[in-house]
Amino acid sequence: MNQPDHRLQTHLVTKDEYNHSKSFISGLRSPSDPKPVLILPQVSEDARPRHCLMNSVDFCEKNPGYEPVFGFKLWKLTASEPYTAAVASDPFMAAVHVVAYCKETDTYVDVTPPEPGDEGQKVIYVPSSRIYKGWTVWDIASYSKNDLQVRMGSICCGKTLALHHMLLGETLYKSTPEELNLMICPKMSAMQKHLFNMQRPHLQMFLEKLGTVFIEEKGTMYCLVDANDYRRLYQETERVWSELGSRDSMFGHGVEEACSQ
Repeated sequence: MNQPDHRLQTHLVTKDEYNHSKSFISGLRSPSDPKPVLILPQVSEDARPRHCLMNSVDFCEKNPGYEPVFGFKLWKLTASEPYTAAVASDPFMAAVHVVAYCKETDTYVDVTPPEPGDEGQKVIYVPSSRIYKGWTVWDIASYSKNDLQVRMGSICCGKTLALHHMLLGETLYKSTPEELNLMICPKMSAMQKHLFNMQRPHLQMFLEKLGTVFIEEKGTMYCLVDANDYRRLYQETERVWSELGSRDSMFGHGVEEACSQ
C-alpha cells in the first residue's frame, strides 16, 4: 500500500501563498461553489489524524445543524534532488478533505488534528461539488464503518503529477476532480463479511473480474478496488441474497453478470 515518499515534503498553503495558487484552485471547483475559506482546526476529543471522513461524520452526528461536506485541503510541495525543479514548476496539491458545515451560520468546522508541524495554522479549504459524483459523505462513511478502508485521492498538475505517478502510482493522484476514483482497500475478510459472508473462491473470482489489485502484507490479503465497481457488486449480491436467501445460491444468479458490466 502506498506510503508517503520522504523525497517529497508538504506544508499547508499559507495566506501569503494563496494568490499564487488561484489558477490551480480554479480547476478544483465550479463557479457556483462557495469560495475558498480559511479554517483554524477545532479538534474534537476523539478525532484521529488523517481520518477526516469519520471525524467529521462523528461530529455531525453529535451536533445537529451540521452536515459533512467534501472539499479540498491545499498543500504546497517541495522536494529533494533530483526532483526539486520538477516540483517547483507545479508546486500545489489538493487533497480531498471532509469538514463539517453549518448552513444556518454559513461556517465550516475542521475537526481533524493537523499534521505534525502544522499545529495552530489555518487551513485553506476549497468547497467543491465536483468530487465523487453519485456519492454522499454518508454513503462513504458507511463503507468506513464496515472496515472497508476508504482511500480518497489528491489533485496535482504537470510535472508534480507525473512525479507522483512515478513514485506513488496513478491510482490516487489525478489532474481534475472528475478523474478521481473513490477507492477501497479492505482486508479480504472484511469484504467477505460485508458481502453476506460470500464464499472466498466466489468472491475472489468476482473481484478479479472487477480488476482488483490484491496486496499481501504481513500475511494479510488486502483488496484495492474501485468503490463504484464494488458498490455494483454489493447491490447485486444484496438483491440475489434477498431473493434466494442463501449465499450458496448466489453463484450464477446475476452477481457474475454485474461484475461484467
